[in-house]
Amino acid sequence: MASNLNPAKAIKIVAGSFSLCLLLSFVGFELFLEYCPSKDLQFLGPNQLKDRPPVLTKLQHYDDEHGQRPTIMLVGSSLAQYASNLCDFGQFGSPDLNKEFATYTRFRYLDKAMAQRDPAARLETANLSNSGAMISEDFLIIKEALSKKNPPRAVVLEIGPRDFIDNMTPDPYRSRLAQVLAKRQEPFAWRWDRSTSDNLDITAEKLSLFYSMRGELHDCIVKMACDNLHHPASIYQAGLMAKLAPKAELISDQGAAQGQSQGKSQKPGKVKEKGTMTFGHIDDAVGSEALKEYSVSEYKGRYLPVNEKKWPVELDNLKQLIAYCAEKKVPLIVVNMPLTERNLAVLPDDFKTLYEKSVREICNQAERENDCFAYVDLRNDKRFELSDFRDTVHMRSTGGKKLADLLAPIVIEKVAAHSAPEAGAKFAGKPSTIN
Repeated sequence: MASNLNPAKAIKIVAGSFSLCLLLSFVGFELFLEYCPSKDLQFLGPNQLKDRPPVLTKLQHYDDEHGQRPTIMLVGSSLAQYASNLCDFGQFGSPDLNKEFATYTRFRYLDKAMAQRDPAARLETANLSNSGAMISEDFLIIKEALSKKNPPRAVVLEIGPRDFIDNMTPDPYRSRLAQVLAKRQEPFAWRWDRSTSDNLDITAEKLSLFYSMRGELHDCIVKMACDNLHHPASIYQAGLMAKLAPKAELISDQGAAQGQSQGKSQKPGKVKEKGTMTFGHIDDAVGSEALKEYSVSEYKGRYLPVNEKKWPVELDNLKQLIAYCAEKKVPLIVVNMPLTERNLAVLPDDFKTLYEKSVREICNQAERENDCFAYVDLRNDKRFELSDFRDTVHMRSTGGKKLADLLAPIVIEKVAAHSAPEAGAKFAGKPSTIN
C-alpha cells in the first residue's frame, strides 16, 4: 500500500525531532558541566589550554590559598597586575617575573600597608587581576570569587579606558574566560538582557563546543562510572585519560603563551640599553625608548578606532558590577588608574572626555547612594611620575608602592564599616568546576 505521507509534513517531523534531540543534548551538556564534580572535568584543560586565562588557575585555588584570613580582592587588567606584581618584586624580591607573573595571587605590600594601619584586621589580598581583562570579565571574576567559601570582604577594581574598548580582545561574552565563567554561573545560555542575535550566536558556540568535546565527554562518563562502580577502566580507556590529563609543562608555559615568560628576572634599577627591548621579558626598570614606542604602537591598535560596539556594553557592565556589590553589601573601591600623557594622547579627545565624564558620573552616583562604595580618581594625580612607569601604561614597583599606600586606608575604612559579604546562595559552599 503506497504511503500517503505528505513530503512537507515528513520534513517537518524530521526537523522537529532533530531540533528536540539537539535541545535535549544541549541542556544535558549544560547540566553535566554544572553538576559534574570538578575532579572529573579534567578533560576541559588540554582542549583549550594554550588560551586558558591564568586567572582561572587563581580562582581554582582560591579556597586553598585564601581560605583562612579575611580577604581583599584585587581585580583588573594588566594595569593592576603590573603595579601589584612589580611592587612585591621591588619590596620582597618575588614573584619571579618571568615564571610566576601571570599566576601570582598576592599583593604582599598592600597587606603590609593595611597591617600597619590596623594590625587586628589581618587582611590579605587575593590578586585576581588578569592581563587583557575587560569590565564584563572583571564582573564575572567578582561573581565567581563571591561564591567561594571565604568570599572577599572588599573588592578593589582598577580600571582604564582600554578595559571598555579594546580592539584586540573578543567581543563581550565571547572570550574563553567569559565562556568558562558563564558556564559556572549561568547553566543555560539564553538571557533576556542580550539580543536575540547574541543569544543565538552564543548558543551555536556552545553547541559547537559540545560537538568538539563529544569524545572527551564519553571518556569522562566512562571514567566516572568505573570510579563509582569500583571497576577498573580498560587499558585503552586508561591510556586515553592519561592523554587528557593536563601536562605540567603546558601549564607552566602559560606565561610564555601570554608573551610573558621568557628570559631571566632583571634586578631593580638596571636600565636596559637605550634603544633596545626584549620582547616578552619583564623587569622592574624604567623602559627604554624602544619599549615605549612599542607600547604606543600597541595601544594605537587597542584604542583606534574607538570600538563603539564594546563601549556601551562594558559601561553597562560597570553599572551592573557596582549594583551587584551593593546588593551583596561588599565594599567596592573603583580606581581610575594613572596613565602617561603619551598613552592618553593616542585616544581621541572626544572619547577621553566621554570616558572620564561617564565613569565619574556613574561612580559619583554610587558614592551618594551607597556608603560601601568609594571612587578613587588617580588619572591626573601628580604624585605619579614618569619614573613610576616601565612603559607608557604599566607602573613599576615605585608606582605600585604609591598606589598601595593610597589604597590601604580607604580599604581599612570600608572593611571596618561593613560586615562580611553574603556568598551567593546559589553557589555558596559548592566546589568550583573551573579547570
